[in-house]
This record gives sequence, structure tokens and C-alpha cells, in this order.
Amino acid sequence: MTLSELKFAESDFEGQDIASLDDRPKISAAELKKRFDNIGKAMLALGRFNQLIDSLISGEALNEMSVPGMDGATLAEVLSALDEAVQEMGETQQGIGGTQQEMGEAQQGLSEAVRQLGEAQQALSEAQRELSEKVQQEMANVVKAVNGVAPDESGNVALVSADEVSY
Repeated sequence: MTLSELKFAESDFEGQDIASLDDRPKISAAELKKRFDNIGKAMLALGRFNQLIDSLISGEALNEMSVPGMDGATLAEVLSALDEAVQEMGETQQGIGGTQQEMGEAQQGLSEAVRQLGEAQQALSEAQRELSEKVQQEMANVVKAVNGVAPDESGNVALVSADEVSY
């Protein structure tokens, strides 16, 4: 139901007015007095109620109605503050989303750096192994030159104790 449909219309009071009574009403004097007394009250209430509905429809009530428990803040002020809070939450969520994206990108960069470090460690190990082989080969050549001993077919030279070396 819309607000406009809540407004009182004249048809809502058909049969309730004085004119709708018989010329000689068959009701008690108290009921007749009650009908007369209700005319003014009903007119005031109807006018105010319909004005309230019109004010709500037009939106001007938002600036006039205070919200209980909100230190006199109007409904418009409360709705505006809520709207701002919702916008701030949206901006915060966007910021969090951006931060999460940046963290994901940083994690990808870190994973790539770790992968490259692993490759570098593997290359270093290979270089150390090759260097060790070269050092062994050079030592064998030095021993050969000093002792006149030839290395075997794999390039290895059996080292001998000082007692075994002849000069």
C-alpha cells in the first residue's frame, strides 16, 4: 500500500455524519451528542493525518521529524549519515580489495624471487662441483709434475705418503 492510499477520503465517513441520520433519529441522546462531539475532533484529526501523509510523500517531513534517541537529529540527517557510512564502507571495501590485490602481486613477486634464488643456488652448486673437479685435476697435475706420476685414465692421481715419495 502506498502512502497516498493511507489518506482519508470522504467516502470513509459515509453514514457517520449528522446529515445521514433520520429526521427523528432512533438513537439515544448520548449517542447523538457523541456524533456531534466527534465532528470537530474528526475534522482536526483528518486534516492533520492527511497533512502528515502529504508531508511524508513530499519528503519535507524528513527535515521536520526528529528520531528518538538521536539527540534531536532529524530523519533526513540520520538518513544522510547512514548514506555517508555506506559510501565509506564501500570505499573501505575497495581499498581492502586494492590492498589484497597488491598483496597478491607482492606474493607473486616473492614467489618468483624464491624460484630465481633456487635456480641461483642450483647454478652455484653446479659451479662449485665444477670448480672442485678442476681443483682436483689441477692438484693431480701438480702432483704429477712434482713426482713425475701420471694420472689414471679418469685424470685422478693416487696420492702417496711422504715416505713413498722418492727424490
